[in-house]
Amino acid sequence: MRTLQMAIVVSVAAVSATAAEVRQVSQRGKEFRPEAIEMTTGDTLRIMNDDTFLHHVYVKHPNMNFDSGGRRPGEPVDLRFAKPGTYEVECEIHPKMKLTVEVK
Repeated sequence: MRTLQMAIVVSVAAVSATAAEVRQVSQRGKEFRPEAIEMTTGDTLRIMNDDTFLHHVYVKHPNMNFDSGGRRPGEPVDLRFAKPGTYEVECEIHPKMKLTVEVK
């Protein structure tokens, strides 16, 4: 019986570990597309520079500070949000570009 309980715990942990998703957002036309996204804690947000010029990914939040530096066309940036909250992602090169990320 103890072996069965351990097997169930290991199985549940394996399912939880693989349940994290990779969500994708595009930087194109001086916009994040979409401009808002909802995610679950532990999911990865992949931001792809789908434009023909340099972009940037920047997050300043009590739970997270991130600065990608300049990203050339075709370069992805992966962000992982460890805590719930509402995060604003910006492109410092193009200040009107804003992405709202709601992490639950």
